[in-house]
Amino acid sequence: MNLYKKWYERSLGLGLKIRSILFLIILSLIATVTEIFGVGMFLPIFQFMGANGNIDNLLASSSLWIYIVHFFNLINVELSLGLLLIMAFIFFSIRQLFNFFRIVFRSMISQNLTRELRG
Repeated sequence: MNLYKKWYERSLGLGLKIRSILFLIILSLIATVTEIFGVGMFLPIFQFMGANGNIDNLLASSSLWIYIVHFFNLINVELSLGLLLIMAFIFFSIRQLFNFFRIVFRSMISQNLTRELRG
């Protein structure tokens, strides 16, 4: 715990704002969550391919499929392999977008700190 306190005090001493730190942490967490969903989408994709698209077999084999089918029924979309692949692609794209924002924001913070220290 003492290590975090030292790091926090040193960061504030260099001019790093708590808002910037929290924003970077939030961007990293969102990117991680979308990565988890993106990778997690591969299991339903492989199960769907293994069952040859038979929804009844999938519902009988795993309780996860009950939630997946229920979600697609709520939005009135027919479940298909293409749709599962598109969802995995969307999750990976969102992750990349948040990673991009995190890298750009981190670079801006680094540039500002460098400018202030040279200043």
